[in-house]
Amino acid sequence: MLLPGEIANVAVSGPSISVNGLEHGARCVAEVETGCDEVVFSLSDAEGHDVPIRVRVPKLLWSERRATGNAGSRSENALSWLADEVLAGDVTALSVETGQADVPLVLELQANGARLQASAEKRTGRDGRWLFDLSPYCDTIRQSDAPVMNFVLRTSAKVIDVARIRPSFEVKNIRVESSV
Repeated sequence: MLLPGEIANVAVSGPSISVNGLEHGARCVAEVETGCDEVVFSLSDAEGHDVPIRVRVPKLLWSERRATGNAGSRSENALSWLADEVLAGDVTALSVETGQADVPLVLELQANGARLQASAEKRTGRDGRWLFDLSPYCDTIRQSDAPVMNFVLRTSAKVIDVARIRPSFEVKNIRVESSV
């Protein structure tokens, strides 16, 4: 499984096919792009029939789930939420994709590197995914006076920052004066 920041290439070739317009038999190499878990190639036979193929690469990606049912874009960079978004239930869950079944995962809420709360160990399903409900963390977020909290994901391979929670501030009674 590729972890955030790791670079991988996928190579495709065949004696009687052209890949991405190269000569028949030539090897075509493409990099797995940031935030993606697949590479798309175009194969052509001697008669010029084109067939796109997708090569999936097991890669750790995550996204937010919102109360509206919408999902954020898949990312390998830490997401950023206001505490009020989680506390009000606007951001409801963290979706994790590994591309592999049975990967152990633990979601931890930390402040200043110290663990505030952690989920029980979960394992990805046959589709290589798991969905962490964020509601069990609401009381801990509400009670914390830390300026920033982090959700970190523990896998068997690494500990990864997946989201930052910033406090919400309300500004009242602003007075602005201007002299020209």
